[in-house]
Amino acid sequence: MKFRAATQDAGCVQYLCKAIVFVSKLANNCVMRCTPDCIYFVLCGHTVEGGVRVWFEIKRDTLFSDYSMAGLDDEHEELEVVLETMVGALTKSFGQARGLRLKLTRRDAAPLLQMELELPTVLTDESRHVTHNVPVRVVPLRYWGEFQTPLEPEFDISFYFPPLSSVRNVLDRMRNLSNRLTIFAQRSTRDQGKCSMRLSVTNSMASVSTTFKDLQLPRWRDEPVDAAGDVHNGRNGDEGDEAEDAEAAAVGVDVPQSARPVRVAVDIRKIGSLLSSPLACPTRIVCNLVRHRVAQFFIFYDEVQLQYFIPALDTE
Repeated sequence: MKFRAATQDAGCVQYLCKAIVFVSKLANNCVMRCTPDCIYFVLCGHTVEGGVRVWFEIKRDTLFSDYSMAGLDDEHEELEVVLETMVGALTKSFGQARGLRLKLTRRDAAPLLQMELELPTVLTDESRHVTHNVPVRVVPLRYWGEFQTPLEPEFDISFYFPPLSSVRNVLDRMRNLSNRLTIFAQRSTRDQGKCSMRLSVTNSMASVSTTFKDLQLPRWRDEPVDAAGDVHNGRNGDEGDEAEDAEAAAVGVDVPQSARPVRVAVDIRKIGSLLSSPLACPTRIVCNLVRHRVAQFFIFYDEVQLQYFIPALDTE
């Protein structure tokens, strides 16, 4: 089993470190999945315990100038990494690093991920090299299925999330009232290509909500199109609960089946972890909601792609 990756771009070193720091805020350990084309950092939380699932994809060509791997087969290599140790090795000197080399090695029969940082010296132009050995555990083949590319859920509605800065300002105020955040989304009855989203929290003293209107709906492959040419974003014919139907009826219009409201209640702290990413502003964010089941976020950056699954607090 072999793995080697290297970059001589200081910007790539800093970006990789920020990505690892972000994942480390969600869990102490994760699985680093290596394939011929990408490196993935995978976090599989236990849904029954309210854990999130994270799938962080970094394409080899965007960060690494040298990359090679050879696992038990030609397609996969799974390593469990202690992120705290990895972050500690990177953050001490990544701001000055000119280059980075990653290599899977072995010492006393124990696998290690060797991280070699190229750093400048104070008085000369010569570089010095600092090496850190991070303990890893090779994931047995029988568990590889848990870290495959996550399947896209059959969502009830999918829409482009508002700018993170706007949502962050709202949630910073809401988190003081309650840890339970309800995401309520509904397609527009006037414009089939848009929807509205309402974020709300409630406690014994007050109820606060904020609505974002005219959010665009993405086009997904194989979406059904009706006779009028409208794309049905999400599942068709899925019934909402009584509370959602009552809110839809309060609008005073006959809401079509495809425009039924969708509601998911999640832990506001898990949304906050997503919004506190040290990475640059994403190019776009797609939010998929499965009624009372899960909120899924696709976050697209120039260099990487992140999938973030937050289970619902209730599964009525």
